[in-house]
Order: sequence, then C-alpha cells, then structure tokens
Amino acid sequence: MNYSCLPMIYFKAIVLDRTLSLFDWLEIASGLPLDGTEIHWRMLPTAPGDIDQLRDALHACRLRVSQVTCAPDFTHPEATMRAAEIARTRKTSRSLPVWPASSRQPIPLRDPLETSQDVDDPE
Repeated sequence: MNYSCLPMIYFKAIVLDRTLSLFDWLEIASGLPLDGTEIHWRMLPTAPGDIDQLRDALHACRLRVSQVTCAPDFTHPEATMRAAEIARTRKTSRSLPVWPASSRQPIPLRDPLETSQDVDDPE
C-alpha cells in the first residue's frame, strides 16, 4: 500500500513563518513510512532553479509528490473574490511542472477549470 502525507502540521512554519523549508519537511518525511508527500502550492519554491532542486531532493529522499493542492475559497459571498480565486487557481495550475517517475522532463498540466461549465469566470 502507498502512503502520502500533506504536512499541515508544518504549514504555518513552512508557508507563513518560513522557519521550516519544504526541503526540511522532505528530510522529516523520508524518515517516516511514506512513499510520497502532498505539497500545498504555497509551499513550492519560487526562485529560479528551485524546482530542479526540489526534484533532486525528492529523488534523494526517495519520495514522490502525490498531489499538489490548493485551497481556493469558492464559497466567498462576493463574486469578485470568487473570480479572483478562480484566476489564482488557474494561474497556479498552469505554472506547475509535473514529472513522471521515469522522466526528468516536466509535463504541462491540463487546466482543470477549463472544462468547468458551472462557474462564472470573468476572463
């Protein structure tokens, strides 16, 4: 059986306080009985070359990313806020690289919102 973990207990430290890096989390995760990790999009590194470094760290820790998550608020009472969440989610999903287990080349993601018919999108 495969196990993966979204490290929400460390979310504040990784994303808000920046007292723990995603790479620190991978080291912790490598000592747990996990096959992979889930990563919240706000945990992803943004500097040039960091995605390559992340890929290398995942390989060194013998982990894979099972899912990149985001938590858009599509329930906000204001339509402009919901539209902003849709736009941010679309922008994020288009910019995320994904690597199959046997490749070092990113595969572009399909925009999951592109086929949605029941959401008003101002774009």
